[in-house]
Amino acid sequence: MEKINTEIVISSLISMGFDKIDTLLYTYTLAKTSMLNDKLKLFKYEDEEYSEVFNKNVDYTTPIITLKEGASSEELNINTNLINILETIDYKEVVMAKFKMLYELGQLDLFNDYFSKREKEILYTEFNVEIKPIPKKVKTK
Repeated sequence: MEKINTEIVISSLISMGFDKIDTLLYTYTLAKTSMLNDKLKLFKYEDEEYSEVFNKNVDYTTPIITLKEGASSEELNINTNLINILETIDYKEVVMAKFKMLYELGQLDLFNDYFSKREKEILYTEFNVEIKPIPKKVKTK
C-alpha cells in the first residue's frame, strides 16, 4: 500500500485544476477516496508535517487553500495513482451543494473567492450555470 497524507491529497487536487480548496471540497474528496480505498486497498492514510516544498508553494493560512503567488503546481508532491482515483469521483454533488449554500446565504459575491477553475467548469458544463464577475460590495457611509 502507498502512503498518502493531507499534503498529497491537496497537492493532487491542485494539480487537477482545483486551484481553490475549501473544507467542504477537501472533506468530500477524503470521504469518497476512503470509501473507494476500502475496496481497492491501494493507500494507507498517514498524516505528517507538511514538506518544505508544500510550505513554500501552498497558502493554507486561510479557509481557502491556494497556490502562493508565482508558485507552480508542478513542484508539488502528488501521487499519480491517487489522481487516477480522484478523477473517478463525481464532484457535481459537492459543487452544487457549495453553490446552493452561497445562493441561500445571499453571498454569490463570494463566488470567485470560493470556487476553483475546475468547479466553475463543472457548474457550467453540468448545470449550465455561469456567474459573471460580481463586483465587490462597496461600503457607503
